[in-house]
Amino acid sequence: MGEVKDGVDDIDFVAEEGEKLSSSEIERKFLVKELPDNLDSFPSDEIRQGYLPDPAENVEERVRQKGDKYFHTIKSGSGLEREEQEEEISQEQFEQLWNLASEGEVAKKRFKIEHEGAELELDVYSESLDGLVVVEVEFADLELAKSFEAPDWFGDEVTGQVVYSNRALAAEGLPEEEQIEYELAGGVEMLTRMIDEKMSGDASVVVQVAGGSASGKTSEVAAKIKEQYGEGAILLSMDDYYRGIEFMDEQAAAGNELNWDQPEALDLEMLRDQLAQLKNGETIKKPLYDFQTGSAPESEEISPAKVIIVEGLFALNEKVSDVGDVKAFVEVGTHGRMLRRLLRDVERTGQDPKEILNYFISVVEPMHQAHIQATRGEADIVISNEYSPQKEAEKSGQVERQVKYQTEEPRELITKLGAERLATISQVDDYYQEQRLSSTKEMVRVRKDGGQIQFSYKGPEIDSGHREKSKFEFEIDQDTEGLLSEVYGEAGLIISKTRTLYRLGGIVLSDDRVSAERDGESFELGSYLEVRLSDNEEENKAFRDKLEEQGVDLGDEIKSSYLDIALGKK
Repeated sequence: MGEVKDGVDDIDFVAEEGEKLSSSEIERKFLVKELPDNLDSFPSDEIRQGYLPDPAENVEERVRQKGDKYFHTIKSGSGLEREEQEEEISQEQFEQLWNLASEGEVAKKRFKIEHEGAELELDVYSESLDGLVVVEVEFADLELAKSFEAPDWFGDEVTGQVVYSNRALAAEGLPEEEQIEYELAGGVEMLTRMIDEKMSGDASVVVQVAGGSASGKTSEVAAKIKEQYGEGAILLSMDDYYRGIEFMDEQAAAGNELNWDQPEALDLEMLRDQLAQLKNGETIKKPLYDFQTGSAPESEEISPAKVIIVEGLFALNEKVSDVGDVKAFVEVGTHGRMLRRLLRDVERTGQDPKEILNYFISVVEPMHQAHIQATRGEADIVISNEYSPQKEAEKSGQVERQVKYQTEEPRELITKLGAERLATISQVDDYYQEQRLSSTKEMVRVRKDGGQIQFSYKGPEIDSGHREKSKFEFEIDQDTEGLLSEVYGEAGLIISKTRTLYRLGGIVLSDDRVSAERDGESFELGSYLEVRLSDNEEENKAFRDKLEEQGVDLGDEIKSSYLDIALGKK
C-alpha cells in the first residue's frame, strides 16, 4: 500500500505479524433491545480502534487493538456489501498510526454468538459511548442477508445509517434520533426492504421520493428503485405536472408573481387524484410536459403497477403526502446542490453560469428551505447523497496545474529563463472558509481584478506530481457576489497580490508579491514565482530542466495554495 500518512516512519504495511486479508463483507447491523441472559458464556475480546482522515471518497481507514494483536484496515463502499482489506501489524506500527487517528476512537467489548448457523458479533460500547449496544450479522451472500429474520432481542435495524457507523460514533458520539439518516447505498437497500414489507396481495405501494434540486432523487434513488422492481413498477416525474407558462402569466397579470420552484407552479391536485386512481387499480392519462414550449399538449396512458414511484421537489408536500405508503427524503447540503446545479445546467442548457448561480441563491434556495426542506419530517427514511468533491468536481472539465517557488527576486529568475513579459495587475481574493470546505479541501473564492469580479470553485487536490485541481470559474456581478454570503457566510480570509505575468511557450509565470488579511490583521506572505504548467508534460519537463540549470532546487517546489500558506501562518 505504500506510505499512507506523513510522520509514520517507513511503514509499508507488509504485515510482520500476519498476512494481509482482502475480502468482501456482507453485513446487517441492529440495535439491541435486551442482552442475552447467557452473554458471559460466549467468547469475547476487548477492542479499541481509531480512525484516520479519509484517503478517498467512501473509504474508511482504521487501526485496531484486539487483545494483544494489532490491525490496520481499509474499507471501501457502503450499504450491505463492502470491500475490506485488513492486515496484522506490529505494536510499534499501531502506536505510530494511533497518534494520527484524528477522526476519533471507540472502545468496546465484542462477544461472538452462534445463532441458527449465523455468527453474530455483539458490541457493548464503553467510555463516551457507554450504554450503546449493537449487533452485526455477517452473511455469505446477499440472498441470505435479505432473508435473515432477526431474533426477538434485536432492536431497530441500522444497516447503512451513517450515525451508527463506528467512524461516525468515534467522531460524533451517540446519535440523537433526529440525526439518523442513511448513506446512499444503504438507504436505497433499506428503502427497498420497506417497500417489500408494504407489499401484500394485489395492493399497490406508492413510494414518494422528495429532495432538493440536484439532490439525486431521480437518478440515484427513484431510478434505482424502478430498476429493482422492473416491469412491476412505474415511475412518475412531478415535472410533468407543471401548470405551464400560460398559467404563470395569468397569475402575474393578476398580481400573483410565482416562480418555478414553489409548489403553486404544479397541479398537485391532479397528481394526488391520479396517484389515488393508480392505487385503486385504474388507468390514468398522465400529462407530458414540454419544457421547450412551457406546456403539456400531450398525455400518455399509464396502467397501474405493484410499485408506483413518484419523484420530485414536492413529493412530500401536504397536498400529496398522505397518498404515499413509503416516503423518502434525499438530503444534500446547500453547497452540494448549488455546485451540482451549476455544473449540470451549464452543460445541459448552455445558460450563463452567473445567471444559474444568481437564480439558485436568490430563488431556488429560499424556496427549498420554505417548501422542500420543511417536508423532511414527513419522510419514513432520509437518504444522504452528499456532494462528492473528489469525484464530482471533475465534471467541470477544467484543471489547473501549478507549482510555486519562494524567492526574494522572482523577476530576476524569470528574466534568465527568457520569458516574455505580459502585464502587471493587482488582484484581491476573498476566500470563503465555511467549515465543510475546510474538511473536504475545496475552495470557493471571489477575485477582484480591475473592474472584473470572478467566482472560482476548486476541488480537492488531484494526486499528481504537481499541484493539480479541478476548477470552475466564471465572471459574476456585484449583486451575485453579495448573495454568496447567504450560502457561505462572510469571507474569512483576504489575499492581495501584485502580480507580473510572463509567458514561456505554453507555460505562464508570475512574479507575485503577496499579503493576507484575517480577522482585521494584515501580514506578509512574501515573494513567489508561481508557475501555471502546460498540458504538455514534455514542455513541463523541459521547463524544470531550465530551472535546474539556473540553480533552482526542484525539491523546494511548493504545491500549497496561497490560502493554505496564509492559514499555516495564522
